[in-house]
Amino acid sequence: MKEDYQVSIEETIEKFDTDQKVGLTQEIVDKRLEENGRNEIQEGKKTSPWKLLWNNINDLIVYLLLAAAVISFLMDDLAETIAILLALLLAVLTGFFTELQAQKSVESLQSMIYTTTTVICDGKTQTIDAGSVVPGDVLLLREGDAIAADGRIISSNNFACIESALTGESEAVEKSPDDISEEEVPLGDQQNMVFSGTAVTRGYAYVVVTETGMETEVGKISGMLDEASDEKTPLDIELDKLSKAIIVAAFIAGVAVLITDKPFVEMIHIAIILAVAAIPEAMPAVETIILSKGMNTMAQRKALVKSLPAVETLGATSVIASDKTGN
Repeated sequence: MKEDYQVSIEETIEKFDTDQKVGLTQEIVDKRLEENGRNEIQEGKKTSPWKLLWNNINDLIVYLLLAAAVISFLMDDLAETIAILLALLLAVLTGFFTELQAQKSVESLQSMIYTTTTVICDGKTQTIDAGSVVPGDVLLLREGDAIAADGRIISSNNFACIESALTGESEAVEKSPDDISEEEVPLGDQQNMVFSGTAVTRGYAYVVVTETGMETEVGKISGMLDEASDEKTPLDIELDKLSKAIIVAAFIAGVAVLITDKPFVEMIHIAIILAVAAIPEAMPAVETIILSKGMNTMAQRKALVKSLPAVETLGATSVIASDKTGN
């Protein structure tokens, strides 16, 4: 089956049962909108506040400190218990509120994106919400317009688009409805197509919408990002190693103390004290505060980071390789 960029203008119009001068009727638009859904990129899975809180609690070093707090409490060392719990509370809440604020900032930016587009419907040129665009709609694209959906150009005049968001090409791409390719070509070489998320830099064109929403090229990219699996950062891996090393060291110290000729009960008491003392109560708080400071610094430089560990990953990056054709 041929792709949309491989067929003629007449075949495209016939396939989507539309007309350049009349467009679709409102009745057909309503039917296709119900069948295909709104022309919107689905938001990724939101992380609930409870999950954000759990992500900050679910850490080996946190469990170690909680165990130390319980042991301190059972040994009637109230001051040590309070100190450990305060350090834990500071670390968990700092991380939670910092990530929650970053998530809300990203959501507020997304809510600001509101695009309109010009369509031919029932023979009339009208401006509508881009979310209402359906396959078969005829768009009138002019200089400065944001392109709301993927489409096949059916007529144009001195028309060019900037597609850097999809292809990395920094210069405007000349477009023509008659530039038909017989063979399969990459997105950047489809000269008779326009794509959602790009913009018109020159001229005007009439375009038949071929794909909307998550079926557009940018929608497919968004879908792939949502499928990405969560992996531990280098910092998480190192901290897990450190936590395990602390557990082993505390256990060895405790056993070593017990192998003496002193009263057994007294030695157990000393072994527990040594084990608790070996755990660095301030480490989670220090880690969280440093990463929070890094997140705030990036925010001041107009870069939003949604999770604390990502700050360390970015900080450890020494080389960024990119393909920016045209530069």
